Amino acid sequence: MSALIQRLSLSGRSIRFSSLSLKGLWSALAQMQAVSRQRKALADLDPDLLDDIGVTASEARIEAQRPAWDVRASWTR
Repeated sequence: MSALIQRLSLSGRSIRFSSLSLKGLWSALAQMQAVSRQRKALADLDPDLLDDIGVTASEARIEAQRPAWDVRASWTR
């Protein structure tokens, strides 16, 4: 690859690569898998547990439907 890829950018959001290598790509994929797993777990919580963490069912549904690469910048630091 001649171009230096520093981030995977889809839908205007990005996940930063830790390096410009296969290791960096692997890290980004692992992060997307973790985000996907966490969002599925959030979607599976019952209303009482959602209430315990201060999240409405609607907020949980919206978060769970986001794509794996669509993460808040503060999560990737």
